[in-house]
Formats: sequence, structure tokens, C-alpha cells
Amino acid sequence: TYTATPNNVIDGVPQYSGLSSAMIDEDQYGLRIDWEKSAMTTVYGRYTHSKRNAFNGGLISELQGERTPSSTHSAVFHWNQVLSPTKINDFSLSYGRLKWGIGRPTNVPDVSREMGFANTSNLTGGPGVSVPDFSIGASGLFVWDPTQNTYGLKDDFGWSKGKHNF
Repeated sequence: TYTATPNNVIDGVPQYSGLSSAMIDEDQYGLRIDWEKSAMTTVYGRYTHSKRNAFNGGLISELQGERTPSSTHSAVFHWNQVLSPTKINDFSLSYGRLKWGIGRPTNVPDVSREMGFANTSNLTGGPGVSVPDFSIGASGLFVWDPTQNTYGLKDDFGWSKGKHNF
């Protein structure tokens, strides 16, 4: 195991300091269709997708750091229909799937098990050694990876009669 020697003095205390790596890889796609079927009917749809993988690495060890992956899928369908000079219907349907997370690196081995430590979590990474103002090779504490699905339906009907709108 490699432990870096101090390369700096902060408040009279020799310490190792340096830069930690950060990586963000993101892609986004979109599609939109607009159709004016007639002067009375308009239809459009939209789909977007994005995916982001981010990792903030540790200063010394590849076991350190934190992942923050996320992705979204979003779709909307919209139909606007003029029924008469005084009546209009506006209908839309939508769906969104959001996924985000935060947690320790999962592409490293279970170092705690390899070192022979018992009764540790089944998560990959290294054990945490903690003394005030000192830590070494500790992985994040958890892996959190939730997904949220959102659905929407809207139908508005408008009617103008004289000076009144319903």
C-alpha cells in the first residue's frame, strides 16, 4: 500500500496536499415533432433523454471518491383542437423518468473482505479508518440510486359566451 509523504506544511503541521480528479461525462438527445393538421388542429410531441456520469476521485486512493450518476427520460404529447369560434380543447399527456444517485465507487474490489475484516457491509471499496483530522483510503458510506416516474394528464376546455369565459 502506498501512502504519500507530506509535501506541505499547514499551520506548522506537515501534511500531504494535492489535486483530486473529477470526471463528468454527459450526453443529451432531443426530438420534437410539430404538426399543424389544419387551421383548427395542432399536434406536437417532444422526447428528451440525458445521461450523466460523474465521479469525484480521492486525493490518494482510487477507493476514495464519490459517484453522482443521473439520467432523465421526458416525453410530452400535446393536442390543441378548435371546436368552434367560441370553444377550444387543449389536451396533453406527459411522462418523466428521473434517475439520480450518489455513493461510493462500485468498480473497485471489496477491500475489507480481502483484508479479512468480518462483519462489514457487502459494498465494494475500502474500510474507513478515522482519527480526528486524519483519514486513509475510506470509500463513501453508501450507495443511493433511486428512480422516480412522473405521469401527467391534462384536458382543458374553454368556452367564451358573450363577455364570459368558462
